[in-house]
Amino acid sequence: MKDNDFRRILPAIKRLNHFLPKYQDQIIDRWEKVPFMTKGDIDKISSQTNFSHESYCVYFTSGTTSKPRAIYHDEGDIKNISNYIKWFCEVENIKKGSLTVVLMDQSFWGVGYFTMLGHVKYGNQVVPIDTDLPPNKIREILETMKPNIVSSIPSVLFYLKDFLKGINFDFIETTGEYLNNKKRQELENCFKGEVFDSYGLTECVLGVECKEHNGFHYDLNKIKLEVVDEEGNILPDNKWGELVITILRNKRIPLIRYKSGDICKLISEKCICGINKPRVKFKRRIKKVYHLYEGYELEHRVIEKLVERIYGESKKIDINCEIRSGVFHLKIFIKDGEKKINYKIKRRLEKMNFEILHMVRRKRLFINVSNL
Repeated sequence: MKDNDFRRILPAIKRLNHFLPKYQDQIIDRWEKVPFMTKGDIDKISSQTNFSHESYCVYFTSGTTSKPRAIYHDEGDIKNISNYIKWFCEVENIKKGSLTVVLMDQSFWGVGYFTMLGHVKYGNQVVPIDTDLPPNKIREILETMKPNIVSSIPSVLFYLKDFLKGINFDFIETTGEYLNNKKRQELENCFKGEVFDSYGLTECVLGVECKEHNGFHYDLNKIKLEVVDEEGNILPDNKWGELVITILRNKRIPLIRYKSGDICKLISEKCICGINKPRVKFKRRIKKVYHLYEGYELEHRVIEKLVERIYGESKKIDINCEIRSGVFHLKIFIKDGEKKINYKIKRRLEKMNFEILHMVRRKRLFINVSNL
């Protein structure tokens, strides 16, 4: 990391000194000495910070593997994020003045709101549509507005594709979930437009595809990315490892050397599209996860711990997650499980947090627990 970039994050490190002992106990004089941040660190900062006399905007992570994590932003943070998404539109080479439908959760998850702001700053007209609306109402709006662009989550578009048959877009922006080539082709065949995927976490927005679709471009003036091995050593370009993120302009809750939990590699050579920005490629999550609806995930280890806590002993479990007719079926098989306790596990999973419960009520997620 360049010296001037290191100086830029020193105020943020001093802010973290008030909340995290691992920063207080170290003399940090170079980049390699800066400790890694984790999800638990964000929780500690959020719980210890008094925001009562300050203006801020708060959104939450999905919370499907634990308690939803609050992510705070002040006006400056929101401006920086929306400007970054405006730059995404430039990378995608979208025509200014296009009509964009942002088909995402408009309340709990902040990505929909920030996407809307970015498109407005770029000069587009925006119609926000919440995913809670019935499919027939969503179709009604799309038929009336005739948008050029849809910005959404892959699983949402797959869930709605039969309801939206015959409705086409010039651009299909996707985010929030891993999109393989097969799924990309299905979406392009269904909606007759080109898919541009973007990459990020609920905690931060990272990068977007260009027309070459060979990795996600990101801006070094806003984000510093590293890839590290299991011991935390920085790896060179084109080597796969865990992605570590530093957001240079996030003031409310700084993200410094934040471990993403994603296996990625960095590419610094110039893309043939002509955009002189580095790229990051995503491979997979480090931990075994089950992808549900609208970017929500369940970690295998969370279910293992839940089963162990309820039974009082470890149990061998197998999990199968599949989608049938727009409904996600999560099947959990436990060796030598008792029927009464298995039902208790099912109920506990359903009530883990608002998001899972909300999906169950809308019949988008069906949980079943039985014996191996």
